[in-house]
Amino acid sequence: MSTQQLVTAMHHTLHEQSTHKPRVLHVEDDKDLTRIIATLGQNVANFDLAATLADARVKLNKNRYDVVLIDIGMPDGSGWELLPIIKSLDPRPAIIVLSGQELSAAEKQTVQLALLKSHTSTEAVLASLKQLLASG
Repeated sequence: MSTQQLVTAMHHTLHEQSTHKPRVLHVEDDKDLTRIIATLGQNVANFDLAATLADARVKLNKNRYDVVLIDIGMPDGSGWELLPIIKSLDPRPAIIVLSGQELSAAEKQTVQLALLKSHTSTEAVLASLKQLLASG
């Protein structure tokens, strides 16, 4: 490799790193909600969607995420089943739970942020996501 090729490769790598948008895995079976959040949040992060826990497991094993946004009530089980997998990752992504049911204090302590769907707008979800990404 010539010096010029090395400089070009380094420049390309540094440019990619400086323009890196955070990556979010949104685990949710409501396709309308995932589409709205991904569309509204496209300037904040890149979103991958998983409509089942099985799909989420595959994506978590293949990709690196900065944040995992989880719905607890999934068609193939509970979103809580993903926590041991997420917490074993290095680096560990932040976890936001967006649930249809009120969470206990103990459940809230296991994640960075817990939001109740009926009390949270998509704009509030995105604002929380921005704040979490900025602090991390």
